[in-house]
Amino acid sequence: MSSPDNQSNKLAEKENYQEDLEQYRQDINEEDCQVYHQEHDISLEKYSDLCDEEYKKSFKNNSESEEDYEADFQHTTLYHYGENNARHMNEYEFLEKLGQGSFGKVKKVERKYLDEDGVTVLKSFYAAKIFKKSQLEYERVFAYKSDGESFMTNRLHLIQEEINIYKNLNHPNICKLFQIIDDETDEKLYLILEYCDMGQLMVWNEDNQYYDPNDKLDQFLCKLYGIEEQDQYKRREQQAKVIFQQIAKGIQYLHKRNIVNRDIKIDNILCKSDEVNGEHFKLADFSTVKKLTHQQQKLKDCAGTIGFRCPEQQFSLDQGYNGKACDIWSLGISIITYVNHKIPFWSDSNLQTDIAAKNNPIQYEKHNSDLLKDLIESMCKKSEVDRIIIDQVLTHPFFTSG
Repeated sequence: MSSPDNQSNKLAEKENYQEDLEQYRQDINEEDCQVYHQEHDISLEKYSDLCDEEYKKSFKNNSESEEDYEADFQHTTLYHYGENNARHMNEYEFLEKLGQGSFGKVKKVERKYLDEDGVTVLKSFYAAKIFKKSQLEYERVFAYKSDGESFMTNRLHLIQEEINIYKNLNHPNICKLFQIIDDETDEKLYLILEYCDMGQLMVWNEDNQYYDPNDKLDQFLCKLYGIEEQDQYKRREQQAKVIFQQIAKGIQYLHKRNIVNRDIKIDNILCKSDEVNGEHFKLADFSTVKKLTHQQQKLKDCAGTIGFRCPEQQFSLDQGYNGKACDIWSLGISIITYVNHKIPFWSDSNLQTDIAAKNNPIQYEKHNSDLLKDLIESMCKKSEVDRIIIDQVLTHPFFTSG
């Protein structure tokens, strides 16, 4: 991963700090080292001040045009302890863990903006996605070139590809990547992301294999949009109109730029309550994102999540599949799953679930409206060439009717 290195002053300060700390460690124990960290908080605040203008410029660019956005890139990590022995990295204080994946975890972090006297004048929350680079390098995977030729690489290479696409995405319905922190001397790679305080749409319940509602989010949605319907199923459809119209706009933004997500699902849709523009719902997680080289490019790598992925992602890999049509299918499955709380093709095994998606019709509930069923049928055709495109999703009567 490369970026113009204009951080010489900060690099020098980091080197001096680490040299001092290493010398100090030779003479004292680890407990005393924590005191040393705390005593150096003032110098670290000065370090923070050096970055403030750059941060404020890049972190307040929601009003920039969609075309010229690029996430900030930092080459330096400084770890220290702040008040109450709280652990910090650069300007961020680590708070609670938000999630855990196979190759990284997500933590809530707080960034403090300081005035020239070192006094905190503003606090902002972000989500930090944290990877171990050695683990990513160790994991060998097959990848595919634009012409379909396969090659062996590692997981770190795929993360770098993701970042190269994700860093330029700028849309209110896409969870924004603000900063990449990649210090070549540090084992960790950090992605600083938009923090969505209401969490994901629903939570998977392992016991009954259904999605449980996010009650806090549902109450927020009904209050904000004046949804007073007492029938829970009709209410779910009204909520779905709000949520998935916004998510569809985010997907439309991607598809116009020949970018496909390939892992759209309930778990990857988040809600942020404090949005002045009203665009509260965000598509998150771009670990399977691809930038297409041309409109008709076929993809051949298996991506997506069981239950949400389209049949061709499993059964048409030799011929390749259309990534945009794949997103349409997954969005349709997400909508019906949200309304009914269950994945329509869910079965006893991954293979049986994929086979059901390939061969079986969607089983609707008696409370599902005709407009909803028509939308889902149009999005989840078994043949990818028969599915509607994202512009047609947004103009479907399910979203446009009163």
